[in-house]
Amino acid sequence: MQQTFFILFFLLLFSTVLFWWHFLLYLIVVKFFWITVFKVKILLLLLALILSFSFVVSSSLAHIYENIFTKFLYFSSGIWLWFLLYFEIIVWIILLFNFVFKKYSLNYKLSIYLALVLSIIFVGYWICYAFSPTVKNIEIKIKNLPVNWDWKKVVMISDVHLWHIYNADFMTKIVSQINWLNPEAVFIVWDLFDGMDWNLDELVNPLNNLKSKKWVYYVTGNHETYLWVEKIASLLEKAWIKILNDEAVNIDWISLIGLSYPERWEFKDFKTVFDELNLDKTSPKILLYHSPVHLDQASNAWIDLQLSGHTHRWQMFPFNFITQIVYAGHDYWLTNYQNLQIYTSNGVWTWWPTLRTFNRWEIVNIVLRKM
Repeated sequence: MQQTFFILFFLLLFSTVLFWWHFLLYLIVVKFFWITVFKVKILLLLLALILSFSFVVSSSLAHIYENIFTKFLYFSSGIWLWFLLYFEIIVWIILLFNFVFKKYSLNYKLSIYLALVLSIIFVGYWICYAFSPTVKNIEIKIKNLPVNWDWKKVVMISDVHLWHIYNADFMTKIVSQINWLNPEAVFIVWDLFDGMDWNLDELVNPLNNLKSKKWVYYVTGNHETYLWVEKIASLLEKAWIKILNDEAVNIDWISLIGLSYPERWEFKDFKTVFDELNLDKTSPKILLYHSPVHLDQASNAWIDLQLSGHTHRWQMFPFNFITQIVYAGHDYWLTNYQNLQIYTSNGVWTWWPTLRTFNRWEIVNIVLRKM
């Protein structure tokens, strides 16, 4: 009952925000075209209402049906919302420019046309950017690192979000890039799926070709808990992947700890989990956990390096600052907390709109060095 109420409240709040967002567009269109006919205004207002609910409706349909129509509707409705946001931001920037620099100001119609063209170029560029891979190379020093690990490479990926847009072909591309790097081990700290429960076998198949010199290790993310963790585990067991569920393994004198994401509405006592693992304080320790949180407990457990994802660095400007505040500056890249190093990836692909702004998805190639 509590879960249902929370979901309904969130949907109502989200839909209300979207409606007022579209109502602002309605006001711009009415003024731009000098529309005075009452019936036309009503039709435009009705269109704004339909568009404001388009993403919620398309997401619901996409969870039930898989076909070209639901794929297109899901893709276009997500892009539409962010196009609308950037269009309205650019409109206000131009209007502010016109107000401040009246000598060089543009007329209203020209301002709207300019905002429209700039928005199309801006969003189109960043859609292409969302499909452009990059390998981030980083060197991380670890205390007491065994000599045999010095200068060795490990690869980390997170937040794949396989679904309508990012399918098995995209996963195949990622696997090929990881194999080309020829890492000692692969660490997967992900949301693998994006809330659907069909065609999972087809999406997972490329992972069968994932190679590393030692092993591939995986911990669940929050999106795995939206499906069935046991079902996903049985799928991954077919591939050469070791699932770490609140456990530690030894990889040539490195302790690798993997903590699974708590099931929905459940609380996990991280201090108790670390105590039960009875970790050796002197050995180098790498922690895999989906979200860059509970840093106090990880630091107190003498973890040297935590690898996380989840934040996406919020994908779209200007909202990147939200994750920076929520995660206290640990939302992206290599940061430090007391004796703990944290690397947070912004993810392999996108969640929700197929769009990133000033924020490229990444495969993280980590070179381990002896401190």
